[in-house]
Amino acid sequence: MPKRLHYFLIVPLLLFVTVVVVVNLNADPVDNGEYHSVRHTGQLTIPKSPLEIIQSVADTSPQHAPLYFVLLSGWMELVGTHPAMMRVLSLFPLLLSTAIAYRLGGMLMGRRGGLFAAFFMAVCAYPVFYSHEIRMYSSLVLLSISVIYSYWRIMSPDVTPTWRDWLSLWLSSVLILYFHYAGIFALIGVGIYHLTRLKLSRRWFAVGIVEALAGLAFVPWLPIFLSGISNRKELESVSLGFPGVLYHLFFVYSNGLLIVAIVLVLLAILSLRQKCEAYRFVVISGLGAVLSLAIINQFAPILPFDRLRYSLVVLPYLVMLFGLGVLQLVRWRWLIGIVCVVWLVMFFVVA
Repeated sequence: MPKRLHYFLIVPLLLFVTVVVVVNLNADPVDNGEYHSVRHTGQLTIPKSPLEIIQSVADTSPQHAPLYFVLLSGWMELVGTHPAMMRVLSLFPLLLSTAIAYRLGGMLMGRRGGLFAAFFMAVCAYPVFYSHEIRMYSSLVLLSISVIYSYWRIMSPDVTPTWRDWLSLWLSSVLILYFHYAGIFALIGVGIYHLTRLKLSRRWFAVGIVEALAGLAFVPWLPIFLSGISNRKELESVSLGFPGVLYHLFFVYSNGLLIVAIVLVLLAILSLRQKCEAYRFVVISGLGAVLSLAIINQFAPILPFDRLRYSLVVLPYLVMLFGLGVLQLVRWRWLIGIVCVVWLVMFFVVA
């Protein structure tokens, strides 16, 4: 498929997300979670400075990281306090995530693979729902895919990294932890691949240094983080177990097409027979992120069903796995068409 045609197809995906989100911006009343997002900013009473917002989160909501609320406060200074306008802030990250999914998928799997990855990112009802909420979860998706993209730009044998790539990796690694603690699973995914990479090099060691510096940047908030997670024991009785996490991840992020999602992941795993390092990265980092989330949740419960939104951090890994799986069906193009059409139909069924 010509390169220009690929760009022509990406634009409708971005427009699709925009239209679906915009028509729902004012559809729902402000819920409890959204109210607490706004409360931290003080914009409804006496606006708080960034430092006051950070202190408010530390004192009253240590289970949350602070930077989204600082960003929201600045956004409300620009657009006001109408719920629809505040919710627009969550639209931009999903649009950028879809565009980056195309670029990242293109680097890893070719332009066709990038198109499939962007499709699965855009036509997924769960993240689209959180893209018209006054919450940090669409930003979590963006920062997660930024970590993956920056890492592969540095480690890819076909790319000579620039200082911008190194800065992007460090900055996205720091920001994702300060936006939501679940961001650690984005880092775990690339970390597992990094540790299994047999060819050590200066880049390999340099990435370790960059991530160590990102960890140091989180140290000032570490006592607050520990305080927040120490108050989560009530989740032990309601948290999803290991099979439950995997079931709901594949079900939710496939618009309910559980069997299709499982088949695509299995096809992605089978692609390892092609001995392609990029495919190896997709499979190892993707499965590493998903399985680590399920395993850690088994011992340190964080995911009851009503907080499955925390798992949005692994969505970029899943769309790459799905895209790689679809690529294995190139001999049966009619089947690819059926998968995409059914995926789109199910979007509207579950949305």
